[in-house]
Amino acid sequence: MNENDVVACLANVLMIAGSDNKFTLQEQEIVERVRLELGADDALLEQAVALVHGGNYQITPAGRFSDQVRNLEDMLLVSMADNTLATEEKKEILHFAQQLKLTQDQINRMLAQTKALLKGVGRRCNACGTSLDPSDNFCTECGAKIQ
Repeated sequence: MNENDVVACLANVLMIAGSDNKFTLQEQEIVERVRLELGADDALLEQAVALVHGGNYQITPAGRFSDQVRNLEDMLLVSMADNTLATEEKKEILHFAQQLKLTQDQINRMLAQTKALLKGVGRRCNACGTSLDPSDNFCTECGAKIQ
């Protein structure tokens, strides 16, 4: 991928992360992981942030088809980091998937794989960011109920 494609992929993930007006610690960690996997330096991340904060950015497929599918997987991962798929996140993700001409079955499989990946792996309290065990129903640090 060229630098413009990398910036677009990062901006897509950032748009999903911010579409529910929350940016949790776990979402931040996912964005950082995506940045590193894309080989993006801080300057490219800053370009992506500027695009998103510009107010007119639309989620757009970038790179080859395989890059676009991976970007969709990253968007699903960041959207499900808080264990919920907000209405705006769902709308944006479905529109992106339709642009890729993915079937509903393919989307459902990707979503199931994302949920399985997130289940118990790197779970954190949404209130304070404390790492949690898969069996925790309440945060061991602040006592918040875990959804």
